[in-house]
Amino acid sequence: MPDIPLPPEPIITRWGTTWLNAELFYANNFLKFKNVIESSTDGTTSVENLKQLVQNNAVKSGLAFIKSHLSELYMFLKYLEESNSELIKTWIFLEKLKIF
Repeated sequence: MPDIPLPPEPIITRWGTTWLNAELFYANNFLKFKNVIESSTDGTTSVENLKQLVQNNAVKSGLAFIKSHLSELYMFLKYLEESNSELIKTWIFLEKLKIF
């Protein structure tokens, strides 16, 4: 996948935007990633397990669900992580997400 940067690496000990960012990356690039994995001739157990995962419709459906339902939440969390978040912009995000 020469036209796509390396996938983000989630931090194992933290939940939040790093995990969502990784999930959204794979949701946006699933077919390309699947093609690369399925064309691999590496016979290691991890690659074989990965081949089974990319063929599982539940994985593809799960990624599509995350993309359609959590991408706005990811943007909101990234905005809140910024140090100079303005209150009015925060409120607009909250209104858009229908949290309050």
